[in-house]
Amino acid sequence: MMARLFHVPSEDCSSGTAQTTGMTRLAALSGDSVGSRAIWMARTSRPASPRDHHVESNAHSDEEAVVVIARTTQEAIVENLDTL
Repeated sequence: MMARLFHVPSEDCSSGTAQTTGMTRLAALSGDSVGSRAIWMARTSRPASPRDHHVESNAHSDEEAVVVIARTTQEAIVENLDTL
């Protein structure tokens, strides 16, 4: 049997997931949103911060950093580091 394919518009993404200070994580595909048991996908963003070196790809940037995270578990995996 083929799995169902879902399109989750950005306005339907949920912030009801683990959050990290200074970042916004919006779940798109999850057990709660589409009944997923194996995959979890979210959009994570961090505002521009010219003085913040914690996100190497966004250091000294005037633009928001946005990434898509995909993992094969519904478990909330968050590791907050004091320093890099």
